[in-house]
Amino acid sequence: MMARMRTLTETAAYLKERDPQTAVTLTALRRMVKTGELPSITVGVKRLINLDVLISHLSNTIPQSTQQEPVSGIRPIPEKISYSKRGLT
Repeated sequence: MMARMRTLTETAAYLKERDPQTAVTLTALRRMVKTGELPSITVGVKRLINLDVLISHLSNTIPQSTQQEPVSGIRPIPEKISYSKRGLT
């Protein structure tokens, strides 16, 4: 069976068609691809994702917020913190 590859826009439309109340948006799909959480391939300028892999991923994912690592030693500062927004430049 051939893989069901779709663009990000087509994938978001597919999910919305299957579940009109879905919280998975085009932006969320882009973020998952960018962070490597969702595998994709690039064809020209388009990113393609396998629908079956996405559905499997969404069905079996345990939220990362519930997977806490034990705290020991010095923890790294997340790169997303912007000190300029807090006036701490």
